[in-house]
Amino acid sequence: VFFLAAFLFFHLGRTCRTLRTKCFSYLACGMSLGASLASKEIAATFILVAAAYEFFFLRRRYPCRKIETAIVFGALSIIIVAASVVFLRSTPLIPPKNFTAIDRLISQPRVIIYYLSVAFFPRRDAIAVDYDFAPSKGMFSPAGTMASIFIVIGLLLWSMRKAASGVTSGGISWFGLVWFFSTSAIEASFLRLELAFLHRTYLPSVLLPLLGADIHTASSRRARLILLVATFAAVAALMAMTRAESTSWRSPEAVWLDTLKSSPSKPRVLLNLGVIKENSGRVAEAKELYHRAEELAPQIYSGHLFIGVVCLNEKDIECANREISIAKSLAPNDYLVNYNYGRLLIELGRIPDSLEFSL
Repeated sequence: VFFLAAFLFFHLGRTCRTLRTKCFSYLACGMSLGASLASKEIAATFILVAAAYEFFFLRRRYPCRKIETAIVFGALSIIIVAASVVFLRSTPLIPPKNFTAIDRLISQPRVIIYYLSVAFFPRRDAIAVDYDFAPSKGMFSPAGTMASIFIVIGLLLWSMRKAASGVTSGGISWFGLVWFFSTSAIEASFLRLELAFLHRTYLPSVLLPLLGADIHTASSRRARLILLVATFAAVAALMAMTRAESTSWRSPEAVWLDTLKSSPSKPRVLLNLGVIKENSGRVAEAKELYHRAEELAPQIYSGHLFIGVVCLNEKDIECANREISIAKSLAPNDYLVNYNYGRLLIELGRIPDSLEFSL
């Protein structure tokens, strides 16, 4: 919402004529952008969307002095850079271990194709809370890597060329694709974040209403009526799918069991399902899931910690000492690790040493 509000105020600032309205609109744009950045880091892509909108639609219809453009984009850049510095200092990135930055970069075209396919054809088997997306390890591993790269580059260049043609010849639809690629830019870059999450598509999916709006404005009255009926039919179908999904995900355990089917090798899925089983008293099942997660990702402290806590509760001090000590070495500043390390020290009879960690 804040991102879209910033975009609206940017448009108002660029298209209005009075200085007072311009100043108010640009100030509101900056405040909305700041709120958006505080909500989600992906808002840093706003500068790309605004620059594309300026280039494709505003510079010819609403020409302005270069000093205004420089001040506005300079101020927006300062806001984004400042927010990025604050975020990186407070939340250091912990890169996944199973792929390199280059692996991630060549994997992202496949991820983009996956996002587009889900946006237009939301298949049940492609939707999960935590999707296990295999990284590309070369241009032909897996086979679709090279083809996805060419498709994404071709779509990007074609959409930029078409968007530049203007509103009257379908430019809004093609700008929607530029919007999609721009708002995916950070999470589709070489930064070693997790490969794919469907929640990353909420801003890129603005492509769909932009596409619908363009078709509506370019169509005849009869075609608009057909489009309206088709839209309501699609909405009804999606509502039915959502209801069916909410029924199948009737409990937290059902959600993670369903996710486990599509992501059997995802440690986070195993750990979350294990916590649910442990909280419901099925400790043996939980412990098995924790061990599977630990085998898949021994560098993640959570698996070691959860196993250690189970062992500690069962008074298996040797197992608890081994696992919690490993978790302590992997995450020495984590609150839960230190708290349970203090509990372990108490069980080992080192009560004075435990005070540092238990309080």
